[in-house]
Amino acid sequence: MSMSYNVMGTLKSIGEIESFPSGFTKRQIVVETEGKYPQLIKLDLLKEKTEYTRNLAEGDGVTVSFDLRGNEHNGRVFTNLVAWRIQPHVHEDLSETPAQPAQQTQPATPQSAPVEDDEEDFIPF
Repeated sequence: MSMSYNVMGTLKSIGEIESFPSGFTKRQIVVETEGKYPQLIKLDLLKEKTEYTRNLAEGDGVTVSFDLRGNEHNGRVFTNLVAWRIQPHVHEDLSETPAQPAQQTQPATPQSAPVEDDEEDFIPF
């Protein structure tokens, strides 16, 4: 059973692509989470997914989707976080948006109808 997870934060580092004799490639990235106690999360990008960082730079905000993978080797258990999608955070550039002046509204004040001199007070009862 495979479960997917997401981590959101700032891309802290992008490692070099490592190539192995078998043709396998791997790249490590580190994402720093936000909050009171930020965490540094190391994730692996495997094979063609190493190219997902092509248009990203350190300091970019990202959401990374990943799977937990674990294996045993010589009696030791290893756990890896394997990224399968990176979504950059899109920030709107507010400097290009024309400034809209704030509309000031004044509270409505009750106004009485003008009273004409020839009008009498009329009480229907």
